[in-house]
Amino acid sequence: DSRLWSYYHYYLGAKYFEELGYGGLYDQTAAVDREGARRFEEHKWLRNLTTYKKEPLALERRVRAAKWSDERWEAFRADVEWFQGKREGPDGVSSPNASWRIKDRSWRRILKDRGYNATPTSGLLYQVMAMVPLSERNLMLIGMVDPLMLLFAFLIAVRTFGALRALPAAAWLLLFFGNEFHVVGGPLLHDYLVALILMACALHSNRPMMAGMAAAYAVMTRVFPVFFVGGFIVWALFRWHAERRIPRVADRFFRGLAAAALVLFLLGCFTSRGPSAWVEWSENMALHSEDHRYGNKRVGFQHVFTHDFSLDLSNWPKKSERRDIWAEQETGWIASTALLGLLWLFAARRLGGSDRDPLELTVLGLLVAFGIVVMSRYYWSAACLFFFIGGRERAGLRAQAPGIGLMSLVALFYFLEPSIEKDFGQYWLANLGLTLWGAGLMLHALLASSVDEA
Repeated sequence: DSRLWSYYHYYLGAKYFEELGYGGLYDQTAAVDREGARRFEEHKWLRNLTTYKKEPLALERRVRAAKWSDERWEAFRADVEWFQGKREGPDGVSSPNASWRIKDRSWRRILKDRGYNATPTSGLLYQVMAMVPLSERNLMLIGMVDPLMLLFAFLIAVRTFGALRALPAAAWLLLFFGNEFHVVGGPLLHDYLVALILMACALHSNRPMMAGMAAAYAVMTRVFPVFFVGGFIVWALFRWHAERRIPRVADRFFRGLAAAALVLFLLGCFTSRGPSAWVEWSENMALHSEDHRYGNKRVGFQHVFTHDFSLDLSNWPKKSERRDIWAEQETGWIASTALLGLLWLFAARRLGGSDRDPLELTVLGLLVAFGIVVMSRYYWSAACLFFFIGGRERAGLRAQAPGIGLMSLVALFYFLEPSIEKDFGQYWLANLGLTLWGAGLMLHALLASSVDEA
């Protein structure tokens, strides 16, 4: 169900973007169900993707929108009914006794999810994917694209950083609890990570223009990698302040970044809704980000402040209670984030030395993202780049400290997971652990650099 959950959103959302936009997927899926299987008749709730509020599903109210042509509606209905249907046998035919592809309990959750949110650039790629006819065999083949691309990226990383850094990074990626059901079988979910790994390899190999182009792809398809670019900008500013000139590495990085970002932006204008898709996407993401912090399995410092600190760790609040808790504790998040931000800047100043690898501050930009925004859990796959920090230094415990910390957090998560009943509780503790790890990493960078200067 979890993989089909993703395909339902990305395949249908992209293929019928012209009619659905970012707001119509659930409503029109229910309209198909009303005309056909009526599997949703007993379901109570559906998320309105234009307001992000949950509302009564009320199946009789769900009707075909005026934008559909008869031909496109029939195609959409056939695709929705494929996801609703029975699993295929070896001959490609569904058996009457086969299980549903997506079970009723999953549909109840899917229709309360947060819709299709791909950038227009990603949407164009997903529209190409959606040209492949729906079948379990075809989706299995599409699901192999991610692992093959990741294998290619890590082979490049082995060549660039050596096996002692690249292989632990790959192992962490596979073990990371946020990657459950995401590495293999998903619909192009880790293309941004492949780009970030190639960015790291290019920076390390002194190919800044290529690094900038790879960073642009990651930003234009998943947005949050802009914080990696921010880390690089901070490094460049410190170098400019020290040398009174823009480093050649920075100049070429930004040339590659700007050129690739412009091309990818223009490509995003060729979706079925044209240039206006970017405006629609930005409006949709404003709502999406606001609602995201209250989810069960999320990564971000804000998530820590959606739990009432006066409660014990066996009394986890329901989603409906977290908005009120956040409203009371938002000021505490702001103050804490400001303190962590100062620590980050002090550490960044130390890491801005002329003999320092720009990759260090680039990767540390992910800590800023952690402090400011709440992300889908699998986006923290990007933390595998921490294993590459210090790649120009000799190997040793100090150089491996970031990776050792991440591995320890994963081990601790799996150790504590059986004793914590709620997903929210598991991820709340994980976010607290990531906060402590990040603060320790910045202190380590600050103190280690001070020792080097002495």
